[in-house]
Amino acid sequence: MVVPRVVVLNAKGGCGKTTLATSLAACAAGRHRPVRLLDLDPLGAALAWSRRRPTSLPPVRAIAADRVPLGVTRTFLLGGAEHDEIVIFDTPAGLGRPTIDLLVRDAAAVLVPVLPSSVDIAVAPRVVADALLAGCPKEALAVVANRVRSRTRAFASLTLFLQSLTIPFVAALRDSQSYVAATAEGRGIHELDTPAARKEQESWIPLLEWLSARGIDLRPPPPTVPSGIPADAAESTPYSEDVFRNDEPKP
Repeated sequence: MVVPRVVVLNAKGGCGKTTLATSLAACAAGRHRPVRLLDLDPLGAALAWSRRRPTSLPPVRAIAADRVPLGVTRTFLLGGAEHDEIVIFDTPAGLGRPTIDLLVRDAAAVLVPVLPSSVDIAVAPRVVADALLAGCPKEALAVVANRVRSRTRAFASLTLFLQSLTIPFVAALRDSQSYVAATAEGRGIHELDTPAARKEQESWIPLLEWLSARGIDLRPPPPTVPSGIPADAAESTPYSEDVFRNDEPKP
């Protein structure tokens, strides 16, 4: 059985790899898919996130994979994941080439988060080149602009750079406190039901569509329409005060 694997990769730290990996894992769990989150970072941020996860939410099995020696077999590195439907890797900064080779060669998707900074822009081409040299199929590789602020020079520079690459630029995720709140609560961004979080969820649509085309459908299921209500009613204009007005003429 081929296990769909998503690798979140960047040689630089602090670019939002864990936030991206944990929200992807939560998306998979929300679709009731068995999901394994392998935390290769000795700091264990993804593992800590999973421990904060409310028991009322679909489970995400997180494993501290940083303790796995480099000389082990690929099957052992996956932690027996042949019985899981999807595996997501949260990788550390400065990951060595042997481990990169092991992770990306047969991955269904490799996501490279990049911040709008000169340092990130300088590092990103090397990360992309390392993944390709390790045998990652070009069609499985994509970049994600992370923690961006629209209408800024930094974001404009990052956008021009990412569009110049020969791999897809699949999403621009904003610098938002909604991600801080989700991480603190052990949730993914799609598990927050606030106006601010719903705005951020919209920016994930292109990324989730791209993953779906790669055979990894993590898109949130459509809302359930209560029985007796026409299907198109769910898409109608929300109620306003006019709906509840008294149509009788006023004296």
